[in-house]
Amino acid sequence: MTSVERARKFLENKGRVIALTVVPLASLVHLAIPAKAALIFDTTTCNISSSGSANSPSGSCSISQYSPGTDGNTGVAMYGTGSTYMSGGSGTLKFDASGGATGSYLGSIPFAWDFNNSIGNGSLSTYDLQLYLNNSLVLDENGALLATVSGSTSLDVSGLGSITSYEILLRTTALANSSGGTFSTTIPGGSTIDLAHQTAAQNTTPEPATVGLTASALAFLGSLAWWRRRKTS
Repeated sequence: MTSVERARKFLENKGRVIALTVVPLASLVHLAIPAKAALIFDTTTCNISSSGSANSPSGSCSISQYSPGTDGNTGVAMYGTGSTYMSGGSGTLKFDASGGATGSYLGSIPFAWDFNNSIGNGSLSTYDLQLYLNNSLVLDENGALLATVSGSTSLDVSGLGSITSYEILLRTTALANSSGGTFSTTIPGGSTIDLAHQTAAQNTTPEPATVGLTASALAFLGSLAWWRRRKTS
């Protein structure tokens, strides 16, 4: 074989190696990009009720939907004001918002709350804030009821799979003196109780299938490198 033929043969082999290498590498780049998942929460009902020594409440409760964020999530926010007259003793106001949902999310979604409370001729007592997804309790935040209660958390919903429904419950309890007093809870429109707002971070953990395909591609590249060394030795 002449030197020209050997050079042509070498270039042909190099071309095949490059072609076989580029394809799996392109697959790896594609697999490295995590698939986006999103949750869409809709708005259905929001009601205010009372129990204990609290009379039927006045006021209204509303729930609104956020525009989809860059992560694809469409969250909801509950807001409103409930007031009641308490004839004495313990009374509770209850805010209840619920609706449907579609989709799933491989990671954590945010949940935040901020509400104000007051009572004339009595004292504030306790609160209990609950969140249900698919009729399962995923958050139960409770404590002493203050003039302003606020907080936030991040909820891992990876294990729930497809989410079809949600419910937000807020109960605030106060103690009125024997002569009675007016009790109110306000969730301002500017500082709502909100679920899955646009700030939810997109999860970047690859799915098991992606991990398996990536491992297969790496194994193929290793075999290709071994074959190349054998051919050139």
